[in-house]
Amino acid sequence: MSKRIFFICAFISCFSFQSKAQIGVSGGLAAVRGFGSGKTYPGLSLGVELPNFSDMTFYLRGTLSLPKSETLTDGSPSFSSTYVSQTTSLNLPSSLTINYQTTFNYGTIEFGTRRYIGNDYDNGFALYGGSDFMLILNSVKRKYEKTDYTGTYEWEKYNYTLPANEPSSGRIVCLAVGVEGGMKYTFPGQGSIFADITANYSLLALPNNNTAANTNLYSPFIMIFNVGYRKEFY
Repeated sequence: MSKRIFFICAFISCFSFQSKAQIGVSGGLAAVRGFGSGKTYPGLSLGVELPNFSDMTFYLRGTLSLPKSETLTDGSPSFSSTYVSQTTSLNLPSSLTINYQTTFNYGTIEFGTRRYIGNDYDNGFALYGGSDFMLILNSVKRKYEKTDYTGTYEWEKYNYTLPANEPSSGRIVCLAVGVEGGMKYTFPGQGSIFADITANYSLLALPNNNTAANTNLYSPFIMIFNVGYRKEFY
């Protein structure tokens, strides 16, 4: 519910600005880099931009990345282990050790202001920059191997269950602040191409369970690189 309220408030705020009946809709490629995790997550972004003045705008943008798995320093897969318990009376071990990989991805919603330097929002070449707030949603999932670590038992087939305090998935909700900088070129009557970088630091991070809290892939400081196209509507 809190995520819905957050998004609705941000969306309504867009239209509280006098936009001179003008709006820009953008889309592009993104790459999210979490510092400390050593990984870059490719993804896609979509956004809207509303001018308040000719050289100042309000923007709202969402980014969704592909998931990536934990790896060792040499790039090979990194596995962790847990145990599963027997729930039947079959003549089998009471518990088994199984390996798993953790996957992680990013979903972000950012909103803030931009000021254009050198030209206006919809005219020629310009640099731009500003500050932003960001809601970050990290999805954490475990991919379990089908057999126990010895390769002997297919644990799901024999009705083994995972520990109750280790769910197979979780999420981390973060509230972050940051800055953005970039450049764009507007083709008259056609639209604009752009490239920018956003750097954000999480002030608050709330994992919803032990699986999310114990991942090594979370980073409080992220950067998002974007390249894309914006179409202006009048």
